Amino acid sequence: MDLNRFREVNDTLGHHHGDLLLKQVGSRLKEIVRMTDTVARLGGDEFAILLPGESAEGAVMASEKILKTLERPFSLEGQTVDVGASIGIALCPDHGSEADLLIQRADVAMYAAKESGNSHAVYASERDPHTTRRLALLSGLRQAIQKNQLFLLYQPKIDLRTSRPIGVEALVRCQHPDLGPVAPDQFIPLAEQTGLIKPLTLWVLEEALAAMPDLAG
Repeated sequence: MDLNRFREVNDTLGHHHGDLLLKQVGSRLKEIVRMTDTVARLGGDEFAILLPGESAEGAVMASEKILKTLERPFSLEGQTVDVGASIGIALCPDHGSEADLLIQRADVAMYAAKESGNSHAVYASERDPHTTRRLALLSGLRQAIQKNQLFLLYQPKIDLRTSRPIGVEALVRCQHPDLGPVAPDQFIPLAEQTGLIKPLTLWVLEEALAAMPDLAG
């Protein structure tokens, strides 16, 4: 489950209020699930709910119940905010028997729900033509940062009044040893989802700063 409009809360009210919102969301989720169910925050504004022994129909019903409870506004120290959510559903063993694979496929279903404008979706292989590629990216992203499988391209910024360059924009690219070139719209969202966006950002800053003398020359 991914919260909608969470970034707006952080950007507008600050991270303190964002943390309060996450705690309240977690509390609401725990109130409506069964004793045998597990609620976990994966990172950022992503949550996972484990429903042992549940069918696809039961998981859809649970999703609708979750979305219903999130419709009530949240009160954050006098500020009232409304958030929605998008939910992806993966079933064991239908969609995988390993935790990492199930989470990845639930993630695919969640983005399918977002793209279709629905609030929830069950994983379907036809919506995930790059499952193996995506899984390889998930497992290899940290190594890509650590082993310099990334590189920067520099796009000049031009002053239109003088037609002279006034700076450059650093654009990060990934060269995976097995998958080849990986587009930014594939690995940047994964970095955000897995918490690797911070080390990725630091890598870009260090590389760009190191290249400044050459770029200035």
